[in-house]
Amino acid sequence: MTIAAIVWDYEEAKDKRAQIQILADMNLCEKKEIEKILSQNSCELPVPKVRCAKRRREKPCL
Repeated sequence: MTIAAIVWDYEEAKDKRAQIQILADMNLCEKKEIEKILSQNSCELPVPKVRCAKRRREKPCL
């Protein structure tokens, strides 16, 4: 796909996070390459999800 087609498909997608993987699969490349193309063309990328670790509950010191 051309860069313009990648950017257009991304901008028209409802689920932009999923669209990055779809574009990577269609172009036989990594997600990082698609993200690089999109960021170079002034596309706003979705914020990555951050998983929080569960807090360990410690017993109070006596």
